This record gives sequence, C-alpha cells and structure tokens, in this order.
Amino acid sequence: MAFYRGDRGFWVADLREGKKRVLLKIDARSKEHAEQIEHDAQKRFDDKAKHALPDLRKSTFGAIIETWIERRARAGKQNVESERTHLRHHLLPILGDVPLAKVTEDDAILAVERLIEKGLAPRTVKNIHGTAASLWQDYKREIPVNPWRAAQPTVPDIHDRDPEWREASTFNHEELEQLISDPEIPAPRRMVNALLGLAGLRIGEAAALCWRHYAAAYTPLGRLTIAWSHDRRTKTKDTRFIPVHPTLASVLDDWRLHGWVEQMGREPTDDDLIVPGPPGPRWSDRAFRDRFQGDLERLGLRVKAGTMGQMRSPHGLRASFLTLAVEDGAIFEIIDRVEHRGGRRGAGHMYLRPSWELMCREVAKLRIGATCYQNATGKNAGAETLEVSPTYEIRGEGGGPSPPQRHTGIERGGREGPRPSSPSIASFGTAHSPSEESPSRAWLAW
Repeated sequence: MAFYRGDRGFWVADLREGKKRVLLKIDARSKEHAEQIEHDAQKRFDDKAKHALPDLRKSTFGAIIETWIERRARAGKQNVESERTHLRHHLLPILGDVPLAKVTEDDAILAVERLIEKGLAPRTVKNIHGTAASLWQDYKREIPVNPWRAAQPTVPDIHDRDPEWREASTFNHEELEQLISDPEIPAPRRMVNALLGLAGLRIGEAAALCWRHYAAAYTPLGRLTIAWSHDRRTKTKDTRFIPVHPTLASVLDDWRLHGWVEQMGREPTDDDLIVPGPPGPRWSDRAFRDRFQGDLERLGLRVKAGTMGQMRSPHGLRASFLTLAVEDGAIFEIIDRVEHRGGRRGAGHMYLRPSWELMCREVAKLRIGATCYQNATGKNAGAETLEVSPTYEIRGEGGGPSPPQRHTGIERGGREGPRPSSPSIASFGTAHSPSEESPSRAWLAW
C-alpha cells in the first residue's frame, strides 16, 4: 500500500520483489494516482520474476521443463507439445533428480542408450535428443558445454523400425473409397477421411479448416486454403492452395447442406469448422487416430501392417493420395507440390511453380468414386462437363460434376480403362453409424 511521507513531501510505493521488500519513491498528485503507479510497478516486478531464468545450479531437469516449454510457446515454436512429451515422458524419468548444470556428457549418452533399449523408433530417439540439445542450447550462458553433443554419435540413423511397415500401411483405391463412403463410419469421420485421402491433408490441417477456406466457385476445380494446423500455423508455416478433387467437392457440398446441419442444428457460417470433433472444438491427432483404427476393424480392413504389428495410421491416407494419383497417371512432381509447399526436396522442387490449371488436371486424375455420388436426394452426379484444360475434360450424365475420366491425349500410364464399380458415396445427411443411438450431434459423444 502506497503511503505519504508528509515530512518530505512525496509518496512511497511499498513493493515486493520476490521475498525482498522494496520502497520506491514516486511522484503522485493524489493517493489514487500513487496507488495506480504502485500497481503498475508491482506488475513489472511480477512479470520480471515470472520470466526470469531459474537458478540452474539448484533447478533440476524436471523443474525446468515447463518454464522452457512456456518460453518456446511464447516464441511461436510449432512443436511445443511434442517437445513436452519428449522431455516429460521420456527424459524426465531418467534425469528428473539431476540439477541441470550437473548433467554430464556421460549422463546424456546413458539417456540415449536407455531410450534405444526401450525399443523406441530411431526417428523418435533422434527427435528426443534434438529437443534436449535445444533446451541446453537455450541456457548456454549458464551452461557453456552442451552435454548432448557428446551423445550425438550414439543417436541412431533415421530409419523405420519395421522396414516393411510403411509400404504395407498405404491404402488402395477400394479401401479409400470404403473409408469415405461406408455408412458404418460416422459421417464426421468419413468427412475427415475424405480430406486426408483426396486432398493429402494432415489431421491438424483438416481439423483447422473453416468453411471460409473452401472456395467452391473457384475454377476449374474448387480450392482449399491450408494455412493452419489445429490452432496454430502449419508445420512448415507455408500457405498451400489445393485443388478440390470432384469427389471431394461432392462430399463437401453434401456435408454442408445436410450432414453439418444435422450435427449442429443450424446452418454453418464461414467461420465455423468444416468438421468439429473431440476433444472440441477441433479434432486432436490422438482422438482421430484412435477412432480411425476402430473404424478399420469395424470395416474388416487391415488394422496392422508390417512384420511387427504396427497400427496403420490415418497419415497413411495422405501418402495414399500421392501414391494412388501417380498410379492413375498423375505427374509425381505436381502432386508432390500439392502436398508440400516448401522446398524440402532441393532447389528444383523449391523453384517448381506449376499453374493452377495444371495442378487441377493432375489432381483430377485420381480415380475415386468412379461410378456415382449420392447426394441427399439420392441422385447420381453427372450432366455437367468440367473443363480442366483444352485437352482434358471431366464428363457426366446426370446432374453435377462426375468422376474424373482421363483423356487419351494426356495419359501417362497407370490403370487402363474404367475402374471397377465402386461403392456409392453414402449420403452425408445420415450423420451417424447405424449402431449409434442418437443421430443428433453424435460427435459430441465421441
């Protein structure tokens, strides 16, 4: 509480800096003015104490984790949740009682060896080591020697723990169509499957999509703007523009007109998420992954892949988008550019800037839902002709865009002739699995 020194004619602010009392002379016109100055000064002291570096001579590794993670989050780092998991669930049991300044090179080497002994994948061990090295690097003024540099030779090279898993975890045309169309899967999850398998999105990118990010009127195909993942920027911080495959366009339109309305009880706005989900308002990676594997089992599809019994992941749909499109005749470099905006594949990839029309043409070569789409009225899509280029057309017979058919002038191999009849795209007006009791806002219970 500020008080007035009448004998000297000024006000004094009574402050606390940690455990220390601080008396500060202030120039104030009244008691209210003095108390406001005192309040502001105390807030500055509190903020300074909150962001101050801990005493590394006494702070243990476990005590410093949250402080470091909060600093990373304020700096806008993308992978803070993964880094928290690396430190808290993997390294904390090993280094929890050791003061940070006393962690030696032998301790770091032993920690890496124990991570390998736990059976973690080489990529996971390397990522954990990188997170720990970053933490020590941020405190290099207090700890000049980073012990994790000495552990670098013990970090395994990046490779799959099961060399057969990655190829076996990819989905074929029939599996992808079933994951999009089978009514045994609740409609919101089918919608996410469509975004992953027909646009090559990551789960976080699909979870962050709002209706304003979908430009249905864009030509020759609709356009998705991918700028966010969950509630932050994308992994690469790049903004991508993805052509909307004709099948995905039909699914999105039907979902907006019927499925979304049944789920939420109102018409969607531009700022609404395309697919709300648990834990709310957006899908989390874990929530969708767990349900996805249950859906595979429900449909009788392979749940595990490879020789070590690893689960198939929804991220495999993203890989399948590129793989199946190339199998159907698309140019690899163009589809790869749709999925990856940045130049991670060298200067050639970074400088490749295909036209929108070319990207649309290559995406449309993916032959999914090749016989019909069912909208809420039960009509098959057809009648309109979508011009993608002077030598490429998507034709139909009923009403609306039809599945892609490749013009013989631009075929580049892959399957010849029409694909076998596929399951019809089930109406997204049915917003729940037949096994679910209530069709109204069913996702809230997932």
